[in-house]
Amino acid sequence: MKALTLPALLAFLYLSTSFAAPLDEAIQSFSGRFETAQPSAEQLAIWKLDWEDQLSTALDRAKNERRPVLFIHVTNISGPSNFGSGHC
Repeated sequence: MKALTLPALLAFLYLSTSFAAPLDEAIQSFSGRFETAQPSAEQLAIWKLDWEDQLSTALDRAKNERRPVLFIHVTNISGPSNFGSGHC
């Protein structure tokens, strides 16, 4: 049984290395197409929320950038609320 296992293992290793090169090329091709299809940072900027921790800072930025302010007030009795770190 052991004599049959070693040649089978060697044959498997040989065949797996012969299929590795085309597989690597396919993976690199897919990876390249995937990277080019990803949106750029400029395209994703509209989805970015730029929170300010202080209302006064937000008002100053809104005035300078001519943008509105969305004020969210959270009273969370069970624990701390911090939109800047994603906790609410």
